[in-house]
Amino acid sequence: MMKTAIVCTAVLLLMTVPSMAQGNGSLVWLEDVEGLVNGKIQVGSGGVTFNLSLLNGDMVNKVKGVSNGFEISGSDSSVTWEVWDYGPRPDIIFFLPQFSLFVPPQFHGVGADTIGFTATMLTGPGIPPGYSGPYFWITVALTDTASVGGTFCLDSAWFPPNGIWMWAYGSSVGSFVPTWDGPHCWLIIGQCCLGQRGNVDFDPGDVIDISDLVYLVDYMFTGGPVPPCWEEADIDGSGGDVIDITDLVYLVDYMFDGGPPPADCP
Repeated sequence: MMKTAIVCTAVLLLMTVPSMAQGNGSLVWLEDVEGLVNGKIQVGSGGVTFNLSLLNGDMVNKVKGVSNGFEISGSDSSVTWEVWDYGPRPDIIFFLPQFSLFVPPQFHGVGADTIGFTATMLTGPGIPPGYSGPYFWITVALTDTASVGGTFCLDSAWFPPNGIWMWAYGSSVGSFVPTWDGPHCWLIIGQCCLGQRGNVDFDPGDVIDISDLVYLVDYMFTGGPVPPCWEEADIDGSGGDVIDITDLVYLVDYMFDGGPPPADCP
């Protein structure tokens, strides 16, 4: 009975406030991502943690209630994931209790999943006026090599009971929808490149041949698929997020003009 009363209190707080404004100087943003490899999500490399921060743009009022939903999704049905952990930063936010809505007992791990957080202040200070800092985290893992070449995205999501994000200062002040800096998306790469670069199509045997050159040309100039192992296509070992003409020239020189072999894998 007590739990039901608490839930009802939170829902009423978020639904009965008299006014609602967009933004109100407040913001939720992606602070950083732990576990990326060269700015990409690597299959089989462990969990990736998305750290979210917030700003309470009001310098006078503390936030007493929040209702936020985050959507994680793949570019197509071949992209799958496991949700390892998620939650608010209770040591910072001081919301009691913390409970989630619209989160099934098991995540689908394909298509899209919604991770939600709804809470109301009981005895804690809420989100202090002007607070800027950690807010929420989500940790996922991608383990299926079929996901390679796709993208993984984090965005805001429709969320009950309002159907939108909502933060509430209290019945005498009103509520508002904070600004969100998403969506954010990342390329998914394979766990690969254990010897010499150059096996662009990542076929068995780790042999560099004409099929690798054709794969690289198709990707760079005709909209062909993303190399399944990004490091293999980074022929000159320059690193970064770009496979460019220098990589193609390097591979051609090696295969046909006695040039140096591709760089070693990292």
